[in-house]
Amino acid sequence: IPKMHLYTVVGTVLNKNTTKGLVTVQTPDGILILKLWKDMFAHYANETESPSFFEKGTHLLITGISRGNIFLPKVYKNMDRPPLLKIEIKNGNIQFIHKSEED
Repeated sequence: IPKMHLYTVVGTVLNKNTTKGLVTVQTPDGILILKLWKDMFAHYANETESPSFFEKGTHLLITGISRGNIFLPKVYKNMDRPPLLKIEIKNGNIQFIHKSEED
């Protein structure tokens, strides 16, 4: 059984497909397709409470597993961060925004 490795990547949102739960992200190494479970996609894309994490041009820090050309956001319970963090640059400072901090 192959071991599953978690990877952390940084990228910029290019496009989203709400129906399929897919987000296209540009990384320094190329294009990445994120596949999210429906409830996870709805949580991060909920625009009624706060801006969506999946708006074009949004910078993300994503932790997860790679399956071919698909990247699945995932973290273990003992990890101290969520699978998706929004990166914002304000006054030259970098901030990582967790979804619950915006709600």
